[in-house]
Amino acid sequence: MAAACSSCAIQAASRCLVERASQATAARASKAQPAFLGQALGINTHATPGSQKVASTGIQLVAAAAARGVRCAAAAVEAAAAPPAGRPSAAELAQTVVELAAEGTLVTLAHGGTGSTLTGDDQPLPATWPLACHAFFAPDPEGRPIVLLADSSRAAATLAADAEACLHVQIELPGQQKPQVSLHGRLTKAHDGKTLAKLEAAWRRRFPDSEEEVGGSDGSAFSALFLLDVDRVLVAPDADQEGEWISPEAYLNADADPLREVAAGIVADFNREHWQDLRRFPAAFAALPDLQVDDASLIWIDRLGFDLRVLARPAMPGSAAAADFPARVMDVRVPFAGEVSEEREARSALTMMAQVAWEKERSFATPIVPAAAAEAS
Repeated sequence: MAAACSSCAIQAASRCLVERASQATAARASKAQPAFLGQALGINTHATPGSQKVASTGIQLVAAAAARGVRCAAAAVEAAAAPPAGRPSAAELAQTVVELAAEGTLVTLAHGGTGSTLTGDDQPLPATWPLACHAFFAPDPEGRPIVLLADSSRAAATLAADAEACLHVQIELPGQQKPQVSLHGRLTKAHDGKTLAKLEAAWRRRFPDSEEEVGGSDGSAFSALFLLDVDRVLVAPDADQEGEWISPEAYLNADADPLREVAAGIVADFNREHWQDLRRFPAAFAALPDLQVDDASLIWIDRLGFDLRVLARPAMPGSAAAADFPARVMDVRVPFAGEVSEEREARSALTMMAQVAWEKERSFATPIVPAAAAEAS
């Protein structure tokens, strides 16, 4: 997955760290709260014209878990129990993004010394300034990022003076959604052999073909592993959506989505082979019977449901032509009737829901088959 290395993301994450570093000093002069929300992810917390995607109206509809009153062979779709929550929590999303990504933007705090100047410039450095760089990372079993840095790197030098850091991570899903996570905390080098062995094991699991020589704090190798002790997390479902702060406890105790490794394959298969079924889903499961669906595609799937991107226009009765009305693009959330935990369960649930939607579209009633009479021997 590609890292979020655009200049705006780097600058935004940098501003977050600079404000964080000066928070203690600023608190003495003012009670104003620094505007962290959105900055760490490059999200503008104030709506501006054109800030939303062209591909989406921003409408998200919470759908019914299964069609009601529809008799069908796939009766298992209509679960008697109430459906679970329609979407994974922010903490689960954060863990999923960290598990799927392998690289991000690391921002540390550099401190300018007396007489220091920027390279090729006569302007002196500020007392504290952000340093952003690309970084590969691997999560430990709890989701804390492990970063490999060269001992000679400027980032490693700044961490020796100030361990405060922020790792910004982004992935791109098939539907062009870009969930983003910024993990803030203290990034410190492993000091003892036992800790270093655990970190290196986690690193080798993520990068089994890495030939980088890894060492500890004794300078025995050219590179060293650093562990980010997370103290807060900012997560956003998409680049144009406002982020949500979550506590380190919520993040570390959450689990990544069990379908994360197979979701992209399921999405590709259903968009390619079951596109007609996907067009029936909005009317069958999202309470949108008055819309003419021109197109629908699966964006993502998780243990609790799936997201559709729908191109639709009003379904006009009589002689009115639907083509006279502009089509709109909307994102629709459809929860499963019950939680799924593996690929086979997810594919089965989608297949059964496709059967429900087909039967409902045709007002299909399951025929009553008379019982066979027993023949006398």
